[in-house]
Amino acid sequence: MKLESYIRPEQIVLSPNASPTKQAALEQLVDVLSRAVGYDREAMLQAVVHRESLMSTGIGQGLAVPHVRLERLGAPAVAVGIFPEGISDYISLDKEPVRIVLLIAAPKGQHETYIRLLAAAVDVLKDPEMRQAVLAAQTPADVAALLKEERK
Repeated sequence: MKLESYIRPEQIVLSPNASPTKQAALEQLVDVLSRAVGYDREAMLQAVVHRESLMSTGIGQGLAVPHVRLERLGAPAVAVGIFPEGISDYISLDKEPVRIVLLIAAPKGQHETYIRLLAAAVDVLKDPEMRQAVLAAQTPADVAALLKEERK
C-alpha cells in the first residue's frame, strides 16, 4: 500500500510560521479532508476529537497520526499537516512537539485497509531525512512529490 495514493496536494496543509494548538491543527486537517472527500465536517471533527480523547496519537519523532473510521465514507483518505514550529500541546510519546500530522480516515468495515494505511504512514515518515525534507517543503505540491519518491 502506497501512502501517496491517498494524498492530493489539496489535502496538504502548510503552516510554516504558525504554532497552532492541537485543536486548531486538527480542525485545519478536518477542513481540507472533509472537503476533499465530500464528508460532513462536523461529523468528521467529532470522530477525530473523540479518538484523541481516548489516547493521543502523537507517536514520537515529531509525528502524530490521528485516525478514524467513519460510516458512509466512500474510500480511505489522508490529510497531511506540516507545522515546522511544532504543536506544543499535542501530547506525544517522547514529549517532543509534533511537527507533522497525518490524519487518516477510512470507511468502517475496512479494518485491514485502515491498519495498512496506518502502517504505511509510519513507514514513510520514520526516516529522519524524509521528515526533514517534508518539513522544509515550500508548497503542498512539494510535499506530495516527496511522498511519491522511491524509498530505500
